Amino acid sequence: MSHFLGKLEGSSPGICLLIYGDTGCGKTHSAITGIPKILFLSKEAKDPRLVHSMVRPDYADLIDYVEFEGFEDEAEFLNKLILQYRNGSERPYETIFHDGLTFTMATYKQALEDDRFRARELSKKDEDKPRPGLVDRARLERMDWGTLASLTARETRLLHELSKFGLMVVSTAIAGEYPKWNSTIRVAPSLTGQEFSKLVHGWFDTIGYILEPFRILPNGKVSEPKVSFVSTDEGSLGNSYMCRANPLVVRAEQKYGPLPLNLEKIAKIIRGEFKV
Repeated sequence: MSHFLGKLEGSSPGICLLIYGDTGCGKTHSAITGIPKILFLSKEAKDPRLVHSMVRPDYADLIDYVEFEGFEDEAEFLNKLILQYRNGSERPYETIFHDGLTFTMATYKQALEDDRFRARELSKKDEDKPRPGLVDRARLERMDWGTLASLTARETRLLHELSKFGLMVVSTAIAGEYPKWNSTIRVAPSLTGQEFSKLVHGWFDTIGYILEPFRILPNGKVSEPKVSFVSTDEGSLGNSYMCRANPLVVRAEQKYGPLPLNLEKIAKIIRGEFKV
């Protein structure tokens, strides 16, 4: 059992933030704006250092990168990190950036497909044996979708455990469009399956959608992306996007409009350190 005091002693409140948007809009780029030092959990095939080196020449001093061989490897790493913070022996990071949920679920899905194929090969029943070709190579059974949701939820829970030590934990996802019954569009994180997707609001206390992508200006400077935490739903005929925020963030966006995707500044707004 874990016991948490009502008053934080010498620590800031933890933050669980989900940022989502289209591919190439600035999600990976935003990691370098976190509170140093930053731990980057890389789930995509691309090398994030190529992005960060364009933004900050001193990026290597601000951020560490980790890639995992699978769920067990990541779970072991995160559990060891949790023990470090719990024992108070050291505090290596202030921001953990998980890039990101969409690719995590795609990777777990492929691993489950491979496991299910091997299980069919080992089956003693001829009717369960895999058929020639690719038909059974990438096929899940109904129960496997629950496993996929459970693996993602277990990973997310470990990240949230770290946030309880006053860290800023950020996950990213690609945006997807979901048509509604009245012909409008709802934009939300693109996540495989339904079980985990339905509980996204419960996993993150702050959810933002990137409305304006980052751009490289003619003078060579980078224009920060703009993120919104307040839905633009304009009644039954308007489009909307999934979002969530505390009153401080909502007040800031109502006053200034969509906020620059600067994680350190957003953390100050969430924690009440920036007066709106």
